Amino acid sequence: MLSHRLSNEKKKAEGKDYQFWICPKCGEFNLHDEKTCRVCITPQDDSTTLPKIKKNTENQNGRNGTPWECAVCNRKNYETTVVCDMCCANEKPKRLSQEERLDLSWKYAVSRCKLTHQSFVDEDFPAEYDSLYYSPEDHEAEDTRWLRLCSLKLHGPRNNSPWVLFRHPLKPADVIQGVIGDCWLISALSVLALQHEHIIKRLFITFQVCEEGAYQIRLCKDGKWTSIMVDDRVPCDRDGYPYYAEALKNQMWVPLIEKAVAKLYGCYEALDAGYLIEGLNILTGVPCTTVSVFLDDKDRNESKLNSIWSKLLEYRNKRYPMLASCGSNYIDMNHAEAAEKGLETLHCYCVLEVRKIRQQRLIKLLDPRGVTDWKGAWTKTYILDLYMQSELLLNGCSELWIKLEDLTKYFSAVGVCKLRNEWFEETVSGKYPTYEDQTPSFISFVVEETTQIEFVLYQESLRMLPESERRQMDLFLVIFERKGSSYELFDYSEYRSTNLFICHEQTFQSGKYLVIPLSFNHWHSSHIKEPKYNLAFHSSRQIITRHIKLPLTLRDVLIPVAKKYGDVQDFLPRLRFYYFKKLFAGGLMMVENRYNEWAHFKCIAQESCCNITSSRGNTLDTSDSIPPNHGQIVAIYTKLKHEKSYAFYHKKYCRIVRHPELSDWGDEENSLN
Repeated sequence: MLSHRLSNEKKKAEGKDYQFWICPKCGEFNLHDEKTCRVCITPQDDSTTLPKIKKNTENQNGRNGTPWECAVCNRKNYETTVVCDMCCANEKPKRLSQEERLDLSWKYAVSRCKLTHQSFVDEDFPAEYDSLYYSPEDHEAEDTRWLRLCSLKLHGPRNNSPWVLFRHPLKPADVIQGVIGDCWLISALSVLALQHEHIIKRLFITFQVCEEGAYQIRLCKDGKWTSIMVDDRVPCDRDGYPYYAEALKNQMWVPLIEKAVAKLYGCYEALDAGYLIEGLNILTGVPCTTVSVFLDDKDRNESKLNSIWSKLLEYRNKRYPMLASCGSNYIDMNHAEAAEKGLETLHCYCVLEVRKIRQQRLIKLLDPRGVTDWKGAWTKTYILDLYMQSELLLNGCSELWIKLEDLTKYFSAVGVCKLRNEWFEETVSGKYPTYEDQTPSFISFVVEETTQIEFVLYQESLRMLPESERRQMDLFLVIFERKGSSYELFDYSEYRSTNLFICHEQTFQSGKYLVIPLSFNHWHSSHIKEPKYNLAFHSSRQIITRHIKLPLTLRDVLIPVAKKYGDVQDFLPRLRFYYFKKLFAGGLMMVENRYNEWAHFKCIAQESCCNITSSRGNTLDTSDSIPPNHGQIVAIYTKLKHEKSYAFYHKKYCRIVRHPELSDWGDEENSLN
């Protein structure tokens, strides 16, 4: 408990003329103008008033000091003070890390609860409909009860054991998903519980049961760790059963983590639907990637099956946590057939094992909902061989074995969480340019010896907004290497994406390098006011990073990428067209004019274009006059809505002339010369 005693030395140092009174019941210090105690609501007693303490309300410049808010009790104090007027905390919040400030708040909250013999109530995430839904007014009133964890009922077998934070060992089958569609989070908890119990436990700053019901939890949001404080109340039905996630055997860790994520994004509804690897990244903060496993009948062959199997086996041998996504909104898959086989489509499963037994390539999955009734090969009734029965034991109805051929038929992707021991991590933040003429962000890093680095570029999560209002940015990385006094193109992220984050891994020799985060679809958008990014460096050895300023333009960055990695089409002997289309979430077009005359280049978008925007503004058409011996980025196209497919097609025209004027080609809105 924090001390509430003001020493004479502190009083002199602070220079106040505030008058305090001491609560006769709990000993709390209160300002004279407060008629009841802040902690126990006892009325003020004049006999407890302390003498006035002199203050100086001006700083050294003779102006009133800027107030600062105490991180512990939220009291506003003058800038010139050293300790808080109310609770005597002796650090201003700007001197403390976010986790240290939260820890002080937690200690203060627990102290007040002990004095008042009450449980902690989180006023920032109240037990109201606002904490359940984006728009509570759009939902019918429900008979929802918010109960403390120690008071609710569990859906599984009755357990008379006392409530604990964790019950060792953690088991994936103990984690049960609730009514909300957050399998992306719950399945991540399940698979981490399998072999990485320490990852789950280190999320908890409050590492044991708190009788006052206040818990601090760490989460990785957009590549940066943040701390959340929650109480232990969860929404339940009229009978006292939780609506959302729970853990069997009276364990608290699952509903507390789910509630912390819900608070992070504003409400429980914000947890509905997510990306396969999103939960793994929030819980671990490490690079996560996906492996496409779906093969349609025309692409299915033994070579591709072997390639997928080799990757799964490699990741499993490295003990990387993995999830599998059944079905997809982006791929033409037979969801009806998958459902007939007992699988739940558009759902995440935990990958528990990857094994080859008697030439059979098998994957063991776990359903976090616990409702899958697999009717395919390698069910209990399918296995007649006693040896195979002993090798393929299942722990409950939530687990199933599936052969590789069925995995590649009914599942779209496997998500992989690259947990590596003894790797270093550093995150830098910045802003994207909002138009073409602004200078990009340049981050320099120095490698002293051969180092493996995986970059993770994050955009700001929009999960706090309803899905219809989300507009995700495109993400792209370019890397240059210092050669003498200049920089040369070294690598790029191979694909541009509108995902929440992208990963790119590369091995670097000793030297100096430059990484440039890029994004384009916000240039003419009103949805994104301040486009920010976080770039995480995960490296096998320590590296040095810093922001630097360089006289390089966006054109200087993109033209080398287009010329080295882009597809090429020659319109005329000395007029070359470079473009990106595959794996680029849109496209990029560049024209190189090697004539000694002007080149006019014109693109007319076809009617089949959809879900696409241009760096040039509201129109997809372009007309450009390109100087002699000059290269120009004509346009960058990006899909608008991440969850929908896109298409863009152009008819292209070119001509060589002796003048820059576009003349009859210059009627378009987006012409340049």
